[in-house]
Amino acid sequence: MSDVRPLTSPIQLSAGNAWVRIAPQFGGRITDAWLEEADGSVRAVLHPCPESSAPRLPWPKGGLYALIPYSGRIGHSRLQHEGQLVHLAAHPGGEPHTLHGIAQQRRWMPVRISQDHAVLRYRHRPDVHWPWHFEALLEFALSARRLRIGMRLRNLDTRTMPAGIGLHPYLPHAPGTSLQFDAGAPWPFDADYLAQALPGAPEGPRRIAVPAAQFESGEVTLFHGDWTGTLTLTRDDGTTLRVRADGALTHLVVHRPADAPYVCIEPVSHVADGFNLHARGVPGTGTRILAPGETLQGSVEIGCGQEVA
Repeated sequence: MSDVRPLTSPIQLSAGNAWVRIAPQFGGRITDAWLEEADGSVRAVLHPCPESSAPRLPWPKGGLYALIPYSGRIGHSRLQHEGQLVHLAAHPGGEPHTLHGIAQQRRWMPVRISQDHAVLRYRHRPDVHWPWHFEALLEFALSARRLRIGMRLRNLDTRTMPAGIGLHPYLPHAPGTSLQFDAGAPWPFDADYLAQALPGAPEGPRRIAVPAAQFESGEVTLFHGDWTGTLTLTRDDGTTLRVRADGALTHLVVHRPADAPYVCIEPVSHVADGFNLHARGVPGTGTRILAPGETLQGSVEIGCGQEVA
């Protein structure tokens, strides 16, 4: 692997018959990914993102991008932190809230690239979207049947910083798709997808099944904490995709608009609007407060057909 200068064209990784395309200039987004099945055939594991439209609004619905330095919305673009009210720029799509951090809207710098591995870096200077200085790294490692994405967020500021990380993949959805995972009780949320306090004390993980009939009945949106870090997506034909997360990624968001050709399976470190809930004393939000120099990290693997290990 060698140091490289910024690229204006996507990076393509390959391993066996598997391949992945990454666009550093489009927020470090993976635009397409194919992995091998046991018989050597290849299968799309992400709903593709058109590379020509990735930087525009509304955001393209495809591929996979990082959620840094937080996931979900911050309500009314106002953040409570250490007794202070911080005003942020609202999401440019016209919402009153912020959405999914800022890293997916910025150019990432390639640090190392090889045939099956790439590392990208984003360094943020304080601005109206996020008034803290931080550095983030994304590491992509491809094998024939697995794609691993590692992420690391480091507070470079002189002040403490609320922090979160996550990934937002769009997995292909077809009729007959179902999900299984183990997690805590679902967080309630309002019409703007802002989480509300859990009605009772956390009860620990339990088996959650989302059957095909639930997807077929309309929109599906779920916020769960206490996620054990594994999820299986199964189709009618018996093929599976498996997702496994570790590190700080102990929350899970499942979102599929009615009739969409994708389902978003988002491993994240905290619940939507979790920083404000945490400031109000709500437990279990997953909020982290990073001291200067402190790091938050986690990784996600997507595997085709077999257990991800």
